[in-house]
Amino acid sequence: MIAVPIRAGMAAHLHLAAAGRAAVADDVSAVQRYDRCRRALRVGAMSMPADALKAPSVAAWVRRRGVTVHTASAGGLAIALNAGIAPARITVHCNDEAAYTRYGVQVGVGRLVIRSQDQLDTITDCPQSTPRVLIDLSVC
Repeated sequence: MIAVPIRAGMAAHLHLAAAGRAAVADDVSAVQRYDRCRRALRVGAMSMPADALKAPSVAAWVRRRGVTVHTASAGGLAIALNAGIAPARITVHCNDEAAYTRYGVQVGVGRLVIRSQDQLDTITDCPQSTPRVLIDLSVC
C-alpha cells in the first residue's frame, strides 16, 4: 500500500469520511464516490467494501469494472463471493479468526492484509499457494 498526499481541498471534493470508512448510503452514491476518488487519486489502489455489494446494481457494476473488493469478516467474504466477485479481486483484512484467514487462502483471494505474527503463521501453514500479503504496520 502506498500513501498518496492529499492536496488542499481534495478531501472536501471527495467527501471522505473520518478513517475512510463511510457507510454506503445507496448504490448510486457508492458508485459515484468510487468514481470521484478514482479520478482524484489516479495512482492509488482503490477498492469497494463488500457490504456495498448487497445492492445488486453495485455488485453488477463492480463485476463489470473489475473493481477490487475488501472485507474484514467472514460475512463480508461470503457477500463478495456470493455476488460473483472473482476471488483474485478480493482483499481480506485478517482478524484473529484463523479459520477466516485459512478460508480466504483456500478460495484464492488476491491479497491478505496481516497485522500479527499469528496471522502470518496461519497463512504459512496453509497448503494452498499464498496470495500477495500486505503488512499493516499501523498496529506494530
